[in-house]
Amino acid sequence: MNEIVTVFIEYTEINGGKKRPALVYQRNEESLILLRITSHFENKSAKIKKQYYHIDKWEQANLAKESWIDVGSTETFPAHGLNLKVIGQLSLLDKVGLSKFIENFYHQ
Repeated sequence: MNEIVTVFIEYTEINGGKKRPALVYQRNEESLILLRITSHFENKSAKIKKQYYHIDKWEQANLAKESWIDVGSTETFPAHGLNLKVIGQLSLLDKVGLSKFIENFYHQ
């Protein structure tokens, strides 16, 4: 749970999609589980904001803008044939903070 990658994410409501940053949350021989990273926070509902972890060291993680990790939904991809580009990694501070955030989020 440390690599930040770019991956093509399809839109849910319309055709198409675009490359987005994501965090590799879990990896095994068959699949990757990714958490979406977004720079859009202010206009989200209070309910959605509760599932966003703020990346304190976002510049160190090689992200272009202040960003949040959406822990409320995951994307699962096959481990093979996926065109991922590693662009950065979480700092130790953010890695520990995210682990605590996820634990609290799912055990409320």
